[in-house]
Amino acid sequence: MKSKSNALKVAIDLFLEQMGWTLWFLGILLIIHVVRIFNSIYAGKDLEHFFLSSYYAADIYMLVIGIIIGYGFYPFFVKHGVTRKDVFRGGVLAAGLLSAAIVLTAAVITAAEYSVVNIANLPLHLNSTLEFTEGVDDDVIGNLVLLIVLGPLVDFSSHGLLSLFVYMTNIFTSYVIGWFISAVFYRYGWTMGLGSIVLATLFFLIRGLVWGGDVARELAADWVPPAILELPLYGSVAGTIVLIGGILWLIRLLTQRVTIKL
Repeated sequence: MKSKSNALKVAIDLFLEQMGWTLWFLGILLIIHVVRIFNSIYAGKDLEHFFLSSYYAADIYMLVIGIIIGYGFYPFFVKHGVTRKDVFRGGVLAAGLLSAAIVLTAAVITAAEYSVVNIANLPLHLNSTLEFTEGVDDDVIGNLVLLIVLGPLVDFSSHGLLSLFVYMTNIFTSYVIGWFISAVFYRYGWTMGLGSIVLATLFFLIRGLVWGGDVARELAADWVPPAILELPLYGSVAGTIVLIGGILWLIRLLTQRVTIKL
């Protein structure tokens, strides 16, 4: 019972701390989006709705704070007497709550956005999809950024619940990938840490492939038969669960006996 209480306390503390950062993050995104709305109206251009534009930024954001939890918060809690197992459990729960909070907030803002545009009859067309139209090139860094930023996403306008699930699981995956990278850096130092980035890239590629992401398909087109990339919905869900479970298992292995640095 005590172990469960400690894990829950870690989850609540982490969630509240990270939610404070997230409110700033979403607030800044919203301000930028409002400016883009006025600019699009003035220029007579279409604009992707907030749910779509926030997803690509949230993916990077969750990767970054996943890195922060592994390098900053994990040692902090262990130094204060919380077991490594409880910190791990609490961190996973906090990441899930944070992912759900971001997705629900983005959905509410997007619904409000459509209402304002319709009620005010604004001359603005909101796009619900962003097609990947350019092929990948030899720029390794550029392809890595595309693989993260242009992650798979389902159209919110036509598949509401599924799009919420895909958005939430994708940013949750980014969070645990960031946590995995920082766990390797913390335990093994820079050499192995840099190697973990290569493995993290593979995780992002798998995430894209199980949901049919355009960038992942482009990158894997030469070595993965197209038929394998056509997964049914249950296959995509199962693949996502296996991927997340595998990354969390690796994080647990890396952190369960790690020496906490003074």
